[in-house]
Amino acid sequence: VEVRKRWPDLIEVSLRGHHAYARWGADRLLSDHGVLFTAEGLEQLQGLPWLEGPDAQVAGVVAFHNAALRAFSGTGLGVAGVRLSARGSWSVTLGNGARVGIAVAQQA
Repeated sequence: VEVRKRWPDLIEVSLRGHHAYARWGADRLLSDHGVLFTAEGLEQLQGLPWLEGPDAQVAGVVAFHNAALRAFSGTGLGVAGVRLSARGSWSVTLGNGARVGIAVAQQA
């Protein structure tokens, strides 16, 4: 919410909402525009993928999640989330709770 006073006697109120795309870590959400935010009642949200990684790597984590969705499509195994560790290792959590470590080749 942003509130501004306009001369001489007008108040302007702007309200911007976020549409949640995924959960980010334990206590935040990621909007469909790539913005990290907090919201009350987070623990009650269901059906969102769970993503985690360094905040500066949001775009890369989302891209990896999309690649994982494509890679596992048609297998009957849903992708519940992905994680990029601080050391740079990736893991994918499947819909059945199994966690799979993924090796990603470094490009020169």
